[in-house]
Amino acid sequence: MILTNKFNAEYNFELIDRDYDIFLVERTTYLDKTNILDLPTQRFRARSVQYSFGGKALVLFKKNDISEGQLREAIETEYPDTVIKKLDILNEDIRKANFYYQNRLLLQLLVNSIRVPSKEGFSYNNLTGKLFYGDPNWRKRDRKTKQPYSMYFLEISFDPGMYLNLDVKTFRKNTYSRSGRFYLIDPNTGCFRRKLKEDHVRQEDLFTEASFKSGHNTVKYLDFKSFKAFRECKMGIMEQFLQDVKNYLGQYVTLTAQERQGDQCYKESKKEKEHLSGVDYAVILNKRGVNVVDVCRTEESEKIVNRLAEELQRFYGITPQIGELQKSMYNIRIIHSQKYYEEHQLSDPYSEDLHDYIVQHMAQEEHSDLLGAPGKNESSVIHKILVELILKGDVRAQQISIYNWEKLSVNKTWTFVRRKKIKIPEGDSDATTNSAGKPSQHRFLYTTVTITPDGKMAFRAFDDTEIAADEFEEKIRYTFDTYANKQKRSRKEVEGLVFSDIENIHVIIRTKEKTMPNTSAIWRGLKDTNGKDKIIIDVVTEALMAFKELNPDDGSYAEQLTAAVAEQHPTTKDELRKMVNVKTKAGKRFNRFLHNEYGIWVSPEIRDPDFSEEYQMKNLTDIKYFMDEDTDGEGITSLNYYAGKSGSLKLSIHNACVVRQVQAEEKVEFEELLPLMSVDFVRIGYYTVLPFPFKYLREWERTKLQDGNTHAFDKPA
Repeated sequence: MILTNKFNAEYNFELIDRDYDIFLVERTTYLDKTNILDLPTQRFRARSVQYSFGGKALVLFKKNDISEGQLREAIETEYPDTVIKKLDILNEDIRKANFYYQNRLLLQLLVNSIRVPSKEGFSYNNLTGKLFYGDPNWRKRDRKTKQPYSMYFLEISFDPGMYLNLDVKTFRKNTYSRSGRFYLIDPNTGCFRRKLKEDHVRQEDLFTEASFKSGHNTVKYLDFKSFKAFRECKMGIMEQFLQDVKNYLGQYVTLTAQERQGDQCYKESKKEKEHLSGVDYAVILNKRGVNVVDVCRTEESEKIVNRLAEELQRFYGITPQIGELQKSMYNIRIIHSQKYYEEHQLSDPYSEDLHDYIVQHMAQEEHSDLLGAPGKNESSVIHKILVELILKGDVRAQQISIYNWEKLSVNKTWTFVRRKKIKIPEGDSDATTNSAGKPSQHRFLYTTVTITPDGKMAFRAFDDTEIAADEFEEKIRYTFDTYANKQKRSRKEVEGLVFSDIENIHVIIRTKEKTMPNTSAIWRGLKDTNGKDKIIIDVVTEALMAFKELNPDDGSYAEQLTAAVAEQHPTTKDELRKMVNVKTKAGKRFNRFLHNEYGIWVSPEIRDPDFSEEYQMKNLTDIKYFMDEDTDGEGITSLNYYAGKSGSLKLSIHNACVVRQVQAEEKVEFEELLPLMSVDFVRIGYYTVLPFPFKYLREWERTKLQDGNTHAFDKPA
């Protein structure tokens, strides 16, 4: 079973109709560029609003708070081309026409109405059709005035397909724009809301949606170091939201996360991994040799050069050459950061045309961790640099060396395809019609790599501004266009194509679906083991005596812990947890005994395999896949997979595992390519989310694209 952010919703339409009135607001032009929805929310205290598509929106009122005529009169006074209509939600046809799949917009309209008491320590904000979570710590204030100048929220929304997503939205003080959508902190309520026409506020006191300077705010996907940390990460906030839905809207709607059945795990044994990806990097590097180029020539860069030389010698047996760029060698080039060259008004060496060289750049300012002496283990930074050099060398030689492709045991020739959108300048003669027969305001550049069973690579590029040269180009263009257009409404993205037979092209689609752990179990576990909770030493001492009697083999552990408790007098669970040490077998047994027999839980043991079914943390690791016989309710069979963390989990995870969907015109053969994601040279510590030949394609594009000239590619013979 795989738990995901795809939800099912069950509604009590009779109770919703009993307690609420829902109005449709519709006009011929887009609504999001007007204040039209601010009228019902600010003047008539609507419970919530929700945009639909184009010129449609929904407004929710408590029953009989306002009549259809009153709302129509208020809105039509300022917007005479607007139609107001009260919806009969007991009518299934009306629901389908206005709320869409699983009545998604009705659900969003209801959850937008949630009002959480301020005493809870956080706040929800219905900001004209959007539900935002805001934490006081997410506001940056001026040191002198103490007024906020930048803030961010998590927007909580159900995307098409009923995927629950939490996206970071940043707002900052407006400094330059005189038009657009503005927001303010209400002087009376303190709420963050849209600016109305009647608000007389200085332009510089308004906020606009944008990052502050070059900074980008992020919120961790999962953090279970403590209950406090969990409540501030996306999964903890989602769990709080789901509890709010249950508490405030439980009589109207019930939400249940979907469980994907039939999951299979792809995990190579050590022998298999060595068989395929256990190549000797030292042998590969020695064929060309490694050359280190110090452009900075500073004391810091000299230390980095020395560190590189020491690690290359110790871990690879290679003595690097120090000097100028060499066309025949692997080059590591130490330069300054981009900021340095901008501040000193100097030309950035990174922008130089070095397509005749195999070179990897290192910015001196970004690698202060390499200024010291080498440790026992190789630096992950240096390892990654060497991997990048080998990959670039493979592209140059058009032969895979970093992976034993011949031992893949698949006697097929595979082709991998990427597509890049390029905007067409106004008046450009390249303006064209795409393969689906629709006019295009941009053109697409296609790059392909075909790999034969012996690991030889052949690259090719073409775009859609010319007539397809052959069936190969025509088929690829048509497949990309067809699937990309099909995925637009559900906001999915076609990331690439792969095939061994041009008549059976596989399409890799990035969905809005993400795997997730059991957030309610994690919430309970962390809350019940909150480190600040007080403990009673006498009860712990009594439990230790009982534990020792029932577990004589752990008698020594119990005696040592009893002595430690008597000496140190722990008063909180946090202090006791350090003494119990659940990393040991005896510590685990006592922790569980204390919980089961005395109701005192010291550690939730979230990462322990014994609790894998309860916490579902396995949904974030390894490569797992499942078949869907009725994808999106269209009767299409697809293989769905995700690539998670390799190895043991840390206490926090920054990004979610996205489910990707593979569809094919005939039989899905993608299982044969799963080994191409179980490699450690693309994302250190993680499996790669796409088969690694796509990495070769991206590198070849960078090699061939010069100064943005996409026509610099050689045409195939």
